[in-house]
Amino acid sequence: MRVSLLLALLSLPAAAELKRLSIRFEPSDCAACTQSLPERLRRIRGVEAAALQPGQAPRLEVRFAPGNRVRLSRVRETIEQDGTKWIEAAVEASGLCERNGGGGLLKLFEGDSGIPVEGRFEPGPCSLSGTINAGGKLTAR
Repeated sequence: MRVSLLLALLSLPAAAELKRLSIRFEPSDCAACTQSLPERLRRIRGVEAAALQPGQAPRLEVRFAPGNRVRLSRVRETIEQDGTKWIEAAVEASGLCERNGGGGLLKLFEGDSGIPVEGRFEPGPCSLSGTINAGGKLTAR
């Protein structure tokens, strides 16, 4: 078992990464802050594109560069630094899925603390899509 986990960890850097996020959020009272969100996200190394999709429920569409090492927590901190509230995000990511109690963790790269996962996944190298709620848990589809 340890050997298979080690092999999975060694194969992790080639394919482990955030790929896309579609983030639904509640804007702060600062209109300029909301308008600056895409630019602030593009400053994160590994973010390839970010765009604001206005509407009844505003969204941020974020695409990541291949091979990025962006932590989800970094994206969330950037969004919430001005009082904006993260509601939920649709995500596509790949990494290493591990069992953890009744659920699991998706680790994006070595040293990553992981994203809590519930729903269907197989331990080992994996690609997941699903929804990350306000509490930070990914519900895999």
